[in-house]
Amino acid sequence: ATPRAWEARLQHRGASHSERGACSRGVGGSHRPALLHHRARAKSPGARRDVARHAMGFEAPPVGTLFVALAAPAGLGAYWWLAVVPSARKELAKDKRKGGLNDYLGELERDESRKLERWFYTDYLRKREVQRAKRASRVSRGESEAAVEREEAAMDEARGGAPPPPRGAPPRPRR
Repeated sequence: ATPRAWEARLQHRGASHSERGACSRGVGGSHRPALLHHRARAKSPGARRDVARHAMGFEAPPVGTLFVALAAPAGLGAYWWLAVVPSARKELAKDKRKGGLNDYLGELERDESRKLERWFYTDYLRKREVQRAKRASRVSRGESEAAVEREEAAMDEARGGAPPPPRGAPPRPRR
């Protein structure tokens, strides 16, 4: 049977256009898209009429939906940039001064075989060298080691960090 014969049989049985379209795609058959041709029923059950449909164009989303779609990522980005990043920077600064990162950087300074890790932390290691050189120059100018430590502790406390424990005291538990 040809595609037109199949279409005629389906029309006779009262099949919808989507069923006709699915069956009329046979070899050599023509296909009429559903958006361009549609068979609709009239009010009386026996009568039928042909109705041409229009292809739908672009329709803008409602303003509320558009606002939510644009405001949600912007709000999340602002929260990340204004709340998460500064707190992470503070934690990193504390960790570099007194935490595990400080210990790790000390190990890296002593171990010459870990070149990739030393390259990755080059900036931190340079800052540590500069701080060590400043401290050594202050001590060589006649300031006592204890005075230098007190001043550094006062600077840490002004920055929001807790002062270091006194010498000989057990270390504080980490949070």
